[in-house]
Amino acid sequence: MKLQSLTGVVFAAWLAWTGLAKGADSNLDGEDFASANQLAIASMNLVQEIKFELDDAIRSRTCQQEIIDKLQADFSGALNRAAPKLERALSLVTDADDRQEVRSARLRSAYANFWLRKNYEAAVLAENVARNADAADGALAHDCAYLVFKSLYQAFQDQRFPVGQRGQDLQLMIGAYHKLAEHWPDSYRVTEAVMILGSLHDQEQAHADAAKWYGKIAPSNSLYPAAQIRTGQSYMNAYNNASRLAVSQKPAPVQFSAWLNAAYDHLRVGVDAMSKEVPNDSVAKDLLWNKFQLSQVALCLGHDAEALKLLLDEPNVLIAAVAISDGVGGSEKDIRSRRIALEYHVRKFRAYMGLGKIELADETLSKSIAAFDDSEITEMLSQLEGYMQKLRENGEIESHLRLKKSFEALQKKLASAGK
Repeated sequence: MKLQSLTGVVFAAWLAWTGLAKGADSNLDGEDFASANQLAIASMNLVQEIKFELDDAIRSRTCQQEIIDKLQADFSGALNRAAPKLERALSLVTDADDRQEVRSARLRSAYANFWLRKNYEAAVLAENVARNADAADGALAHDCAYLVFKSLYQAFQDQRFPVGQRGQDLQLMIGAYHKLAEHWPDSYRVTEAVMILGSLHDQEQAHADAAKWYGKIAPSNSLYPAAQIRTGQSYMNAYNNASRLAVSQKPAPVQFSAWLNAAYDHLRVGVDAMSKEVPNDSVAKDLLWNKFQLSQVALCLGHDAEALKLLLDEPNVLIAAVAISDGVGGSEKDIRSRRIALEYHVRKFRAYMGLGKIELADETLSKSIAAFDDSEITEMLSQLEGYMQKLRENGEIESHLRLKKSFEALQKKLASAGK
């Protein structure tokens, strides 16, 4: 830390301490807005200095947890001492006080409330500053509009309501987003807000709406590949959730088809974009997983050649990624797991069957079947049978018949192998 900066921190700390020590009735707390605001500024300068140091420590991979805990305690203490000074300064505002200084004081108080997780108070103060900022002070208005959104987002996170019952907070966030997007459409903060709103709609099980949010990210944006993947995943989640509904509550077959085709289109764009970013000699786990997801959607739509290409072609060949060894368990989304390895070979079998390449389908199964025990294969068959049932209930007759053909061939092959 530079000497000048350190001197400022020490002076700010002294002012903050003496102001606290003398009590609220002392002249050191300020008798008018101007003097009280100077003391509040000094206190907030100390808070911000500690916050910067705390953030740096958290980002560091080498900082000890005890140091982070100490900085967090210092930050909380300084913030709680600064908050009353900020409130006192604002309570002394008169019509004669400089409007720009008043707006700056309200913004500081908004940040203090945000850090104290008084989220709605922070949002109200920040919105007031944004609304009353001078036309020439676009940067201040931008900062405040962003703080409104972040405060409402933090409020959403802090709520403990059940999923699907936080619609009011979500609507407030959408309103804050529109104000950001209207005035600063090219800001990175708008992109951040879009991704957050997509994620929150996914959390609320409103997957089709989530997909629409992710779809707002432009092709020129560096997050476009990731956003396309998230869009496709959200459409697949909408499809899967609707598939679990009772038959009387399911949407029309045309809706299932629309979700599935949209999932394919967006995942395809995302995978192609990610493939261009990954060197051929490197392995990207996200790319591998997304290719695997896309292969399933391709099979559902009858794009067997495309599915086979995804399973077999460079870069990032899936067969190498899903190779299993004894003791490898893997999580639900771990590409190196026995479940995924078995699913990989079954998908390859289905693709060959769909293309009429029976010999290659048989060869695929013969080479892989010995690696799996009867219980694993039984579970896999049960899942395929359940999925086949869902396709029929969804009214996806063509997809049902394609899978039924592969399923029956798979059963015969397994039976002949004694599985």
